[in-house]
Amino acid sequence: MTLIEMDKQEVVTDGVVLVNIDDYTFTYKGVTKHMPKKVIQVMHYMILNKGKVVTRDELLKEVWGDDVIVDKRTVDVHITKIRAITSIECISTVIKRGYKWN
Repeated sequence: MTLIEMDKQEVVTDGVVLVNIDDYTFTYKGVTKHMPKKVIQVMHYMILNKGKVVTRDELLKEVWGDDVIVDKRTVDVHITKIRAITSIECISTVIKRGYKWN
């Protein structure tokens, strides 16, 4: 079981973006959009760890779990999707370390 599945907090916010993991939506400036499940789970985990550098390995373990074989580049694809869909600079790349929710 991953952290996402164990977490009781269905809705998280960083004060600007609100993510609802239960219905796979995010809200920004009053506009709510539905997003793919894993994209929402990545956003959810990143907001829970706001300001902390999160590695690809950590995201793979916490979002996809240990029982799924997924390439590390999958994380990059999901981060790119978040950036494209949200159109806000909420995630920064920390070279050779991972990603950070600002």
